[in-house]
Amino acid sequence: MHFYCLNELLSSIATFIKGAFWLWCLRPLQGEIMESILADRYVLAILPTGAGKSLCYQLPPVSPSANAAKPVVNSTAQATLEHWRAGKSMEDIAAARNLSLSTIEGHLAAAILHGEKIDPRVFYTQAEEEEMRKAMEGYDDEALKPVFEALDGRISYGKLKLFRAIHHAS
Repeated sequence: MHFYCLNELLSSIATFIKGAFWLWCLRPLQGEIMESILADRYVLAILPTGAGKSLCYQLPPVSPSANAAKPVVNSTAQATLEHWRAGKSMEDIAAARNLSLSTIEGHLAAAILHGEKIDPRVFYTQAEEEEMRKAMEGYDDEALKPVFEALDGRISYGKLKLFRAIHHAS
């Protein structure tokens, strides 16, 4: 299994990843997928759960190498964002779009990473925020399962994704 070290990736995007996400290596295929996206090639990436698909589509549009004409988020996340801006709750959006709550949370996390300003108190309490901050302190992997387990499942993966997005966007 080859981990794509950032010195092998385009230098501007590598610097951005290190600064914004505190990552020094990507999972297998992430670097190739991102380079293809940034080179304006069509990409179909089919990866298993936990392989890092989210970073592949979330990072290129906000990286310094990105073409300004690219959409901020993918079309399905954009539809979620429009419902959110119209005042719908995540639960209502999930029901209206026939999607899971975790998918809606992922869409909103992607939008936050792309500059959407959303008050974190909509997603979690101050106490939950402190608990997540402590659990993620010093943790730099993309996978959230170890953090979820360290919290004994008290805080959902969706809240963890949203917390990480808000933290990285600030």
